[in-house]
Amino acid sequence: MSEFNENEILTHIKDDKLETAEIDKLLALNKKDINIALARCQNLNDTQVATLIKNGVYMVISNLIDFQNLSEENKTNLIEKMQKMPKLYSELLTKFGSKQ
Repeated sequence: MSEFNENEILTHIKDDKLETAEIDKLLALNKKDINIALARCQNLNDTQVATLIKNGVYMVISNLIDFQNLSEENKTNLIEKMQKMPKLYSELLTKFGSKQ
């Protein structure tokens, strides 16, 4: 992927199916809006999901629950992350519990 500005990157994430290497490069940027879009619009592998769980803000976590097929390990890691701040994630914990 060549150099893009952030708006172009977000459009590319939304409109195109990205290759694993492209997604990995974008995850390495660790930009909040890019991570939110990746969690919502791309089919991520287990390693990519794990990276987003580790670095993700609330909307990333919400999008992972809503739009990704999570492995058992990633489900466990997601629950552990949310349980560290139950007031912040109470709504997502309830939603995640009802989806299982």
